[in-house]
Amino acid sequence: MGIVEEVTIRKSVRLGKKKEDSDENPRPLRVELESVQSKNLITREASKLSDHPSEEMRKIFIKKDMTPLERQEWKDLAKVKEARQAETAAAGEDTKWMIKDGAVVKDTRPPKKAKETIIM
Repeated sequence: MGIVEEVTIRKSVRLGKKKEDSDENPRPLRVELESVQSKNLITREASKLSDHPSEEMRKIFIKKDMTPLERQEWKDLAKVKEARQAETAAAGEDTKWMIKDGAVVKDTRPPKKAKETIIM
C-alpha cells in the first residue's frame, strides 16, 4: 500500500494568481488533511522525494503552512545558517549547519551515502 491510499485530503486549493508561464512555475498547492497523523506521514515521507529516480518528483517540495511572521523568522534563521556555513568554510572546517526547533545548530547526522552508478 502506498502513501496515497493512507491519506485523506479534506480540501486543496492553488495559491496565488495564475500566470502566463504557469507551466514553468506552478503555483503552490495548499492541502488540508483529515488528520494530524496524515500530515506527519506526508512530512516524514517528503524527504524521500529528493532521492526519487524521476526528475519530476525531485522538483516537488513539501513544507508546513506558515504565517507571515513564521516565514520571516525562517528567512532570518536561513541567513544565520548561511553565515555560519560561510564562516566554517572560510576556517577550513567541514561543519554543516541546520535549522532545528527554531535555532541554527550543527548538523550531526551522518552524511548521505553517494549514489552508486553502474555504467555498462
